[in-house]
Amino acid sequence: MFWLIFRTTLYIALFALIWYGGQFYVQTELTADLQEFSPHVIFVDEKILENETASKMQSGSLTYPFSHIETALLAATERNISTIIIAPGTYNELLTLPDNITLYGSGNDVIISQETVPQINTLTTGNNAKLINLTISGGNNTVFIPYNTSAAFLNTIISHANDFGVKMGKKKRPETLPGEKADVVYEIFDKTDDEIANMPLVRFSNVTITKNDNQGMYLRDGRVEIVNSKVIENGEEGIDLHPHMHTTIINTIASRNGESGLETEVYDNILTIENSTFNNNIKNGVAFLTSMGIGDITLINNIVTNNAKFGMRCAVHKNRPKKPRPFFQSVISWKDGNNSFENNFKRNIASECYTF
Repeated sequence: MFWLIFRTTLYIALFALIWYGGQFYVQTELTADLQEFSPHVIFVDEKILENETASKMQSGSLTYPFSHIETALLAATERNISTIIIAPGTYNELLTLPDNITLYGSGNDVIISQETVPQINTLTTGNNAKLINLTISGGNNTVFIPYNTSAAFLNTIISHANDFGVKMGKKKRPETLPGEKADVVYEIFDKTDDEIANMPLVRFSNVTITKNDNQGMYLRDGRVEIVNSKVIENGEEGIDLHPHMHTTIINTIASRNGESGLETEVYDNILTIENSTFNNNIKNGVAFLTSMGIGDITLINNIVTNNAKFGMRCAVHKNRPKKPRPFFQSVISWKDGNNSFENNFKRNIASECYTF
């Protein structure tokens, strides 16, 4: 009985903290969601298994929480509940989230991890998924975001993938033209500002993406914001942008990655990088690869320093389309943006950025 009273009191305290602590996230789009938490939530606590009697009575309530997140997700779908609150602990699970679900870690040590099936993604998001105060690790890709879905990550760590920390799914495309390589699709998306604003948004705020074997973030075919985050110590590029991306990066650090801090094809990408730092990467701070299309890349008030090759590298993409590529100076704006390129070992700015 003491155990049940103690657990109930603890959960009530945690729920009150979440309810009244919404203003902590005032700078994020999640504020309204946190302030509107209601008792209609499902609770998860893997420690319920320590009490045999209570474990048999799992219902997702404060007193008898579920022991597994997957069980809670099934119950949330059946009960039309959108919020799952997870107590500290390590949850060895493979998760595919339904649409419109929020996973909220109630402490600093809520870990979702799996090592038993390394070729499978640890967590696949649903549309409009929100993940808050979590550590997600392991798997082939730690987090997989299907094409044309929105998602939000806040105060989350994504790490230790065998491949990519975060991978976005690609748009299904028609067959390639005769004579072209199957993995190269030459198409340009020319969207209006209104069309871009209405694209599904994937937002990373105060997120750390680290120690993934290949790229920290492998992003394509979508709209992404990365704010107040760290992309550090990944095996290849920290942030790798492929075609058809509309990306904003603000107050973010990309450091000590095995290749460049950020690499992107110019293509049709629209990219703004502001108040961010790219330093101590094994290759370049930022790298721009030109190919077909005319992108729009803007750098404002960034620090790019102490990278082993270039601060900013500009080069021809290895897949060389037959149509002419743009000059870098016509698509990259950096000279008047108060950017600092210093102490990069080979050169601060590659000559191709000026002349190609």
